[in-house]
Amino acid sequence: MNQDPYLLYTGKLAWPGTALISLSPDGRTLAIAQQNGLYVCNSAGEDEEIIENIHSGTLAIDFS
Repeated sequence: MNQDPYLLYTGKLAWPGTALISLSPDGRTLAIAQQNGLYVCNSAGEDEEIIENIHSGTLAIDFS
């Protein structure tokens, strides 16, 4: 929308452990990968898609 980004909302995840969060380029969709599930939410924070048990392992992240 040709404007500078600014903070709209802050909060805490209720899930334990590490999560990967990705925002779509238009800022209207948020994807969260956590443990063995994928969660897609709209900009209002409502669930659009929940895919549980997407793989047999858990999310492993190496920040080194």
